Amino acid sequence: MKPIAALAALAAALALAAPVAQAQEEPKILNIYNWSDYIAEDTIANFEKETGIKVRYDNFDNNEIVHAKLVAGKSGYDLVVPSSNWAKLQLDGGLLQPLDKTRIPNLKNLDPALQKQLAEIDPGNEHMVVWMWGFTTVGINVAKVKAALGDTPMPDNAWDLLFKPEIVAKLQSCGVSFLDSATEVMPAALHYLGKPAYSKNRADYNAAANLLRSVRPHVTLFSSSGYINDLANGSICAAMGWSGDINIARQRAIDGKTGAYKWHYQTVPGETWDFDSAMDIELADLEIGGKLRKVLIHAPKNGFFYVIDRVTGEFISAEPFVKVNWASRVDPKTGRPVETPG
Repeated sequence: MKPIAALAALAAALALAAPVAQAQEEPKILNIYNWSDYIAEDTIANFEKETGIKVRYDNFDNNEIVHAKLVAGKSGYDLVVPSSNWAKLQLDGGLLQPLDKTRIPNLKNLDPALQKQLAEIDPGNEHMVVWMWGFTTVGINVAKVKAALGDTPMPDNAWDLLFKPEIVAKLQSCGVSFLDSATEVMPAALHYLGKPAYSKNRADYNAAANLLRSVRPHVTLFSSSGYINDLANGSICAAMGWSGDINIARQRAIDGKTGAYKWHYQTVPGETWDFDSAMDIELADLEIGGKLRKVLIHAPKNGFFYVIDRVTGEFISAEPFVKVNWASRVDPKTGRPVETPG
């Protein structure tokens, strides 16, 4: 949901849970600093009931805020959830303490590929645990964008909606939102220009700054959390945001008058939500069984490639596109993955 700065819509990154080097001030209290919309409504209550440990849970909406608190010292937090690039700064600054892995047996369930990426900034995975991963992308209210564009066709590159001045100018009437974080906006602008997202060339930053100046008059909102509801209720039509947040907005927008869903398909096995998995969804018309069907095709991080009827939500097929060891197959009756024992 809140990853490191985007390398356009395809750049994946890690959000991490990292223990802060602060002594717990009160017994049986866990102090957590996390992004908004990152846990279920009943997670804290369930944890407190099962463990007897009280939770103090605070939210932030950009990395700059949490970093400033940690650098100032005496934050009082036991766990923080920064993006990986910021966690590296905090690790280098001595702000994080090592994990006691003997007390975290479920570390074995984490994705080895993500842990390997994380080890590039935290050798041996000694201080950080993968929490979620996602990417920075563009959220679109298609109907409103098309109406605002008029005779101008929808661009092939969705980032043109935010960075091409003549297009952004047209969208100003329906609302354009940028993330309220320079460490998200600047890398995206650099990448859009074909420059390294974390360039060390002054000229590259000057070019990105000029690009941002050209579209700034047409940006109507800077937000790192409120844009979710604004995109869902139609207050804005195009938003730079995180993949998980944009999918939350999509869910909230479905039949918003009653709050009812037309249909929902889960790619996780249990009765849980995984907003962060709703990425790389494509719409297509495919001939299946001699009949043309409107479908969505989806390759989420669980390793199965789904084909689902986008009108009815009916499961059509799901085959592994990589080696999958956590589940044996997808049950065609329930549409849920069948987990591998152990």
